[in-house]
Amino acid sequence: MPNRLLIACILFSFAAFSEAETCECGVFSYPKPVINSEEERGFKGFKRRRCLKGGSDLVSIAASEPECRKLCEEEADCEGYEVSGEFCRTVRHAKVVDCEKDVTGSNVRDPPKMIDCPLVTEAGKNLDPYTTTPLPEYPRPQLVRDYEDLNTRWVNLNGFWEFQAAESGNATHPPPFPKVPLSSKIVVPFPPESCLSGIWVNHYGDAKIPQNGDAWTTKLWYRREVPVRKDKKTFIHFEASDWTTYVYANQKLLGKNVGGYNPFSFELPQLENDGTIEILVFVFDPTDYGNQVAGKQRISAILQASGDTYTPTSGIWQTVWLEEVPETHITDVVITPTLESASFNVTTAGSDAMLIQVHVFKPFTTEVIASAVAKVGEELSVTIPDPLNWSPDAPNLYNCTIALMGSQGEQLDRIRMYFALRVFSMSKFKNKLGIDVLRPTLNGAKIFASGWLDQSWFPDGMYTPATLDTLRGDLLYAKQLGFNMVRLHQKVNPRIFYAYADKIGIMIFQDMPQHYTDAHGIKPDVGLFKSDVVHIIQSRINTPSIVQWILFNEKDMVMHFNVSQVIEITNHVDATGTRLIDAMSGGPVNVDQLGDVQDIHHYPYPININITNSQYAMAGEWGGIALFAPPDHQWLPGRCYGFTHATSPADVVRLFSAAISDFIPKTVNTSASVITGSTDIERECDGYFTYDRIRKLNATYTSQMAAVNKKLITSI
Repeated sequence: MPNRLLIACILFSFAAFSEAETCECGVFSYPKPVINSEEERGFKGFKRRRCLKGGSDLVSIAASEPECRKLCEEEADCEGYEVSGEFCRTVRHAKVVDCEKDVTGSNVRDPPKMIDCPLVTEAGKNLDPYTTTPLPEYPRPQLVRDYEDLNTRWVNLNGFWEFQAAESGNATHPPPFPKVPLSSKIVVPFPPESCLSGIWVNHYGDAKIPQNGDAWTTKLWYRREVPVRKDKKTFIHFEASDWTTYVYANQKLLGKNVGGYNPFSFELPQLENDGTIEILVFVFDPTDYGNQVAGKQRISAILQASGDTYTPTSGIWQTVWLEEVPETHITDVVITPTLESASFNVTTAGSDAMLIQVHVFKPFTTEVIASAVAKVGEELSVTIPDPLNWSPDAPNLYNCTIALMGSQGEQLDRIRMYFALRVFSMSKFKNKLGIDVLRPTLNGAKIFASGWLDQSWFPDGMYTPATLDTLRGDLLYAKQLGFNMVRLHQKVNPRIFYAYADKIGIMIFQDMPQHYTDAHGIKPDVGLFKSDVVHIIQSRINTPSIVQWILFNEKDMVMHFNVSQVIEITNHVDATGTRLIDAMSGGPVNVDQLGDVQDIHHYPYPININITNSQYAMAGEWGGIALFAPPDHQWLPGRCYGFTHATSPADVVRLFSAAISDFIPKTVNTSASVITGSTDIERECDGYFTYDRIRKLNATYTSQMAAVNKKLITSI
């Protein structure tokens, strides 16, 4: 044992375990105990829960999880170790107890109460899946069916599902049929790596830390019986599941989805009587050991958080729900706005529909101001009288209804949507030096976009917030700080996030998630990425707040792609002509001047960006002003980092103000700015929120930040 680590040692009896009939069984993953003995591990994928009973432990002060692990490896009789704060506890002379069954003898244990989470948001503290449904909101705000009028319904399937790790990395091996309970429970839609799931473990084929390129794969089974009414056409919807997902209904494969960020659906078999259908879901997710994109997720971060990569998210991570639909129904709508009108391209299923009827309502009222009718299969357009455009200062939204009519004039289906008259483009303007400079325009007027880098990670739910109000709070704080834009970085959020951005008026620059370099010698699959681009755009095409697509980030993976081809795909899928394309945010493609944006990253402060004849200039990342939170609001206390250290909230405002004062002369060429970042994430502590979503700036400092942002936005 290294002397530098051994500051204090305490040896005592583990009496609580030795006296108990049973023991509290934790799952062995960081920062819970890890069994190091291959003989005692003896199970794949954590199918059994085990704990240490009896024995004694030795407590040392260690700087990191790897050092604690090393201590245990150097002790011949060490059965397990645990990192807690600054302390490393190594346990010896203990008996490993099989806790597969709880005291009731059930093979399925309920997840622990959420109070067990080491760092939790306020919303997470109040989450109780035993009494309420997690994330209960209707998940598809841009296509809301009139269920009551149609004698149909939707059912939220979030909450407890049966769960266990799979034996193999694909679903061709026999699924756990027939209706045999799986070994544990999980709270959907929280990923198993998250505390809110009640699982809080990486379900990889072995418990070892990946070393020397060892391939870890995630293989997961979910099971639940769902209520289905007789003679109803019913679909099961998954808002997102990472990564390849197979769905079975009553032991028959419905289909699979490949992709971690797009919604997908399957039709369930119809029943002759009201009843239930067994849903079995298999998910395979190799994270950064696969050739798919995974954004900032890294398996290594589970055991050793470091740098700008974070604990991964596997399996179901957004809402799962049932929807009853009419036999003939609307399946999709694409709305293309101009500044005075909107066209509707409606896709239907079934053979009875003849006509499509659209009614548009005046913003904030129920007054119908425009209507149109067209045959099924024809594009339909409406001209808006006295049009009100959408902007961050005036986020005007037009509600509309779209009805599907039969040959006798009967209503077969009806949905509610909304749209905005908004066009994000670019034009040349004279700068303060009298030189023509391309600038972005919103509805024809030049605009400076000032935003923060939002990675949208949560300490208790990882990719998934405890409540959707947490996402809304992130956007609201950005607005209050004076930002008019958010760059959503290498992640796609639930659709309600964008609906709230639409409502409060904040522009979204939407990243495509990336494959992080050629990590572990694995290159990204070009076809998989192109498919992701298509599906992500299609699922968010009607979002007014998304004004710019960002295709590549820095040097993460761009060297494997024909960038011009990906731009072409993007323009084909988003043919609305209402958004711009940032081909690369920071990195080599900017030299080739592809896409609409010359996007340069420079830390800690932005630099002057040379103008081009075909692009506007954007400082795509800078900042990293870090005001370290108190230890009880840090993921790893004492291990935070940032590019520039602030000593107080006042110092944050001072540093930001000084940086903007230095930046404003550079806006002679530059028209957008993205500061890192919105929140602390694990060890990266440069957010305006703590990781558990406590605001670092009070109302006074928030107002001062907003005033500085206003100077920047109005500088052009």
